[in-house]
Amino acid sequence: MKKSLFILAFLLFLLLITNTNAQWEPCNNGLYGGFISSVVYCGNNLFAGTRAGVFLSTNNGSKWAQVNNGLTSLDIKYLAVSGDNVYAGTSEGLFFSINKGSSWTLVNNGLPVGYTPCIAISDSMVYVMSSAGGFLSTDYGKSWNLADSGLESGTKHCIAINGNIIFISSYTGLFSSTNKGSSWTKVNNGLDFIVLSLAVCNSNIFAGTFGGGVFKSTNNGSDWTKVNTGIKDGIIYSLAVNGDSIYAGSYSGVFFTTNDGSSWTKINNGLPNSYRLYVNSLAVNGMSICAGTDQGVFLTTDRGSVWAHINNELTNIDISCFAIKDNNIFAGTSEQGVFVSLNNGNSWTKVNTGLTDLNVICIASNDSNVFIGTYDDGVFSSTNKGSNWTQVNNGLPKNAIIGIVLKENNIFAITSYKGVFLSTNNGSSWTPINNGLTDLTLLSLSMADDNIYVSNLNSNLFLYSSNENNWIQIHNLPTSCYQIFTVTSYKSNIYAGTGLGVLMSTNRGGNWKIVNTGSKDKVVKSIVVYEGNICAGTHDGVFLSTNNGSNWGQFKNGFTNTLINSLIFNEDYIFAGTSGAGVFRTKLSDLITDVKDSSPLSTDLFLFPNPAQDVLNLKLANAGTVPGIIHIYDVFGRQIAENLIPVGATEWKVDIEKLTAGIYFLNIKADGISKSQKFSIIR
Repeated sequence: MKKSLFILAFLLFLLLITNTNAQWEPCNNGLYGGFISSVVYCGNNLFAGTRAGVFLSTNNGSKWAQVNNGLTSLDIKYLAVSGDNVYAGTSEGLFFSINKGSSWTLVNNGLPVGYTPCIAISDSMVYVMSSAGGFLSTDYGKSWNLADSGLESGTKHCIAINGNIIFISSYTGLFSSTNKGSSWTKVNNGLDFIVLSLAVCNSNIFAGTFGGGVFKSTNNGSDWTKVNTGIKDGIIYSLAVNGDSIYAGSYSGVFFTTNDGSSWTKINNGLPNSYRLYVNSLAVNGMSICAGTDQGVFLTTDRGSVWAHINNELTNIDISCFAIKDNNIFAGTSEQGVFVSLNNGNSWTKVNTGLTDLNVICIASNDSNVFIGTYDDGVFSSTNKGSNWTQVNNGLPKNAIIGIVLKENNIFAITSYKGVFLSTNNGSSWTPINNGLTDLTLLSLSMADDNIYVSNLNSNLFLYSSNENNWIQIHNLPTSCYQIFTVTSYKSNIYAGTGLGVLMSTNRGGNWKIVNTGSKDKVVKSIVVYEGNICAGTHDGVFLSTNNGSNWGQFKNGFTNTLINSLIFNEDYIFAGTSGAGVFRTKLSDLITDVKDSSPLSTDLFLFPNPAQDVLNLKLANAGTVPGIIHIYDVFGRQIAENLIPVGATEWKVDIEKLTAGIYFLNIKADGISKSQKFSIIR
């Protein structure tokens, strides 16, 4: 009976401490779409390649699901189909699936692992370009041989196969091979533009170019003729063929021809009414045409008469920035404009009315307005929580706006290479304020301790003096400081996120010290502070310190992409904006609880990170005068590991790679003192 009560009590204890481990949850309801690199049909199954992996729709885009099992890289560059096999070229190699994406296998029998941007398939012949060169397989990818003799170096854009002839384009021209890649010949006569896309129709080769529109060859590339009647755009990103119909994806929509390119018709009804729409990929299946764009996936089932946006549950959005206004969360994205959540992230609504540029870099708000900075079209303002936007650019140069900060009635905006501008009338007019800046190529704009800071690409930091209308350079930064992305403050402390970790100043910028996150990738794009708790968004998840950076806890459980661009607090939650995976959130109280679990039980023992994976770091405030001994116990009290700490050591690494995931207790004995602390292991 006692044993049963003990087990029951233990299970309840285990449940409680397990639930305190912070877990990030996606909150992307309505945050659908994003940059689509490639779309293909495999039978009636529709696949989309994104920066968040591969998505599959079995109902022609009505609903999507991620199918990434086995992929070690989610950065999908290209998709191709051969029979029932689907191939995915990624930043880390070529994968294929024989079960409609349920699982993926790395193709590496003779094919080096590396960047694989383009693929072409004809029957059993598969040709790919990788970072190691061009490779050919004649057995559906089971084995590979190097086949790029004679190809000039340079980035490769696309591949096409016409019978036994392989075509490949690069920055240096278009090449063809008639002997399965054993040798290559340049075939550029009449073609003076970089080729971005290739297609074969009725034995004719069509080339979509950068700046020259569409070209056609009737003799396998020996000669080329421009066939652009009806096409106003010179940049053709994609080509697709269905019978005698050819479709061209351009800089501003889709065109088609049924007469071998003699004339083209624009078919954009239902596509975004924007001057810029990158149609990166086209796929055709009977009457259905699918377009993968920088704004998500679009589908027409009547050969282009009407297009529909089909992105339900396809989340592949880069969140570049956040702002809070009246507890409403605004999220700026790199290709989808602005979204707002009125219910703490439970759902999101797109609010882009009036925007002419959907590439939002920065966002800020005050009592009356929300301001955004865009890549091409300057600053926009909304007085009704994003329902409508108005351009406010009088006095601003035609330049990317990469930072906005509001201080009282002043609005500061920085441009990519024209410096800083100030508006004192809600953006109606702008004035440059660049006195004291040594370089106008700026990187970041921040407000900390009620002061305005800017940084440039040379890793210099400047403070604005409103009394003197002048920028003052901050000195005494660590020599290892590399690019300052953000600056924030709490009380008298100032924190800077850099390319090499976190810097802290306790005397308002007079002196700085490095308080690194412990992450392998120390790029810190965002720092936010809440009641002394410092959160750092890095390229390896989120780190939190409750003691001014002395030690940090790493939190990335639940993230499908750990590249964090932006962080913000709202109510009891912290929100993280990622590159390609939308928004995630977790309760701040859970983070703080977990970090405090990794803080010292007394003032002389630290364990971090906690949770840990392969190595647990131990730090003692005072060195022992005799050797110390470490014991690790599981939750049943069984000793499972033992380590010795030498005399005088204050730091030690404990190898936990062979331990399974779960809850453990570490006990250290030295100089007659015994200390114990809980930690957890995640796998």
